[in-house]
Amino acid sequence: MKKISSNYFKSPSCEMDQKLNLSTLDNSLRIHVMNYKSWNHKSLIHVPIDYDFPFDQEEICTFYQNELINHQFVPSLQSLVIQPKRELPPIGYDSFDLKKCPSTSTTPPISNNDRNENFTINNQHLTLYFENYKWTHYQFTSSPKIKISQEYIYYKTMSEQYEQNSGAYIFNPMESSPISNQYPSNISFTKVTRGELCSVVTQIINNGSIHQSFILCNDSPHVKFKIKMNQIEFKSIELLMRITSPEIQNESKMTCDLNGLESHTIFRNSTRMNLASNFLPMVQFCHIRDSNKKRSLSILTSQPMSVANLIDGSMELIIYRNCGFDDGRGLGEIYQDNVPYEFDLEIQLDVMKEPSKKDLIEFNSELSTMSYSSSGDENENGRVSFLDANQEWIGNVHLESLDTIRSRSSLDRRGRESRCTVLRLRRVDEGDDHDRNVNDHDEGNVNLKNLIKDLVPVHETELSTRRRIGDFYGNSTVVTLKSNYIHTFIMTRSKLFDAYKQVLEKMESSSSSVIATTVAPTTTTTVAPTTTVVPTTTTVAPQKEEQIVVTAPPSLLFIQLFSVLVLVGTVIVMACICCVNCIFLVDSREAVGRFLLSKSSSNSSRHSSQYTLGDDDEEQENFI
Repeated sequence: MKKISSNYFKSPSCEMDQKLNLSTLDNSLRIHVMNYKSWNHKSLIHVPIDYDFPFDQEEICTFYQNELINHQFVPSLQSLVIQPKRELPPIGYDSFDLKKCPSTSTTPPISNNDRNENFTINNQHLTLYFENYKWTHYQFTSSPKIKISQEYIYYKTMSEQYEQNSGAYIFNPMESSPISNQYPSNISFTKVTRGELCSVVTQIINNGSIHQSFILCNDSPHVKFKIKMNQIEFKSIELLMRITSPEIQNESKMTCDLNGLESHTIFRNSTRMNLASNFLPMVQFCHIRDSNKKRSLSILTSQPMSVANLIDGSMELIIYRNCGFDDGRGLGEIYQDNVPYEFDLEIQLDVMKEPSKKDLIEFNSELSTMSYSSSGDENENGRVSFLDANQEWIGNVHLESLDTIRSRSSLDRRGRESRCTVLRLRRVDEGDDHDRNVNDHDEGNVNLKNLIKDLVPVHETELSTRRRIGDFYGNSTVVTLKSNYIHTFIMTRSKLFDAYKQVLEKMESSSSSVIATTVAPTTTTTVAPTTTVVPTTTTVAPQKEEQIVVTAPPSLLFIQLFSVLVLVGTVIVMACICCVNCIFLVDSREAVGRFLLSKSSSNSSRHSSQYTLGDDDEEQENFI
């Protein structure tokens, strides 16, 4: 077990979250995977792989502590899927080794570009049915088949002859119903990958405009989508993805997180509200359900988008916009999604409750590749946590991110690169969700000493790390975390602080030795056996004068040092102010003198008679 150290991330030879190039793998490569959550990670691990550099998948195996473990290469997802032997610890990491396979290697997954238009993929929880390459049904274990469909539709945007066009701020389609049969949504390519860990259906739609993948891993009852949007040649359209389960009658109700924090139930009323007003922001999820049939449909998203429930049992998501005209609301230019982008969706089926915040964290905070290293000596192998055992830590506080960045002054006094560790914590308010152990009596108070290894200066800053909010030193490391708020801390180390820490250690050791030698060993007097029993007495050396030697605590010394520095600074500032005042006074007196002299000379030139100086004028002349 170990805690976070300010110099921990210096050793890996590759930066975080960088795609791994396996074409140059010679001997062994160690992968360190980070778990930012405050609970154990049980599911599969996805490591990003750079498939632009070709390599032989059958020659590479994954080991955990020299033991061969299951893995699967999925080129369509640009990843390597690893099945860990043990759960990853909370706010901790685990290490895996990629090596050349021995003579006996695992069987590669079955990948085929199916000629058959009808096929299925399944795991232990769920089966997905495809007909004519389209997703048509799903079926849970020991349950009947349920219809479902996924299609792409679009709306035509307004033209110049209408009063209000669609644009960056306005969604105002021409028709109240979408156009689905005219959009060329033909599936030009389908690839099915069935493996031990994951089954993936990859499809290319409209000659490369849309790349989509259905992902069904063996440890999850949910379906994941990975969609990549390229530029579409059609102009003046609003492209949507519609997911429909016709057997769900949600009675015009949809639940959505409009602000990303709270759930709101929205009622559809097409007679009183126009089409555009039914589209609402979805930050993380939306949800519809049928209370009579005990069925539901939930969508989790990796990025905010607009969603609507225009028909019972369906949800429409706006995924691409190409407006032909400006809406006249500020930008003064045509809005167009002309840059390819990717987003992820998770479809939860047959779950009557809304997606819990734990589900959202699991979806949006997947395991991240922390670093790579070519040698196993740089970081210890195995299951390692940054938290000490049996320490107080709130279960709903998560490590949002942990990075090493360059400090404001990139070089220290010796010319070496100076770095600092940025730590971001987030407390999630679970509300009525009791899936995890949340200590309500802690009220969000976290002691950073339980997480930070060394006594280093810790500064709380804004999210951008531009402005400092507060400082925490020594024992003052308890912070109160707001619910659903990201707190950012910067840990730095300086030569002055290292010297101060050495002084503190010497003072603590000297004070402990003084206290240990103040109390003399107790002695007992021996009494000869007589008829009168004399009680034994103990003799204790005097302790008052010796205990006075105990030094002040480190916090008091720091306060004294800080007060002295403040006093010296105040004296310097006051001296500067006095100097400025003196200079200003001299300049003002000279200016007044010049003014009076010029005035007297003008008066003398105006009068032709001889002017005799009086007493007042003599005083004025002396003043000048």
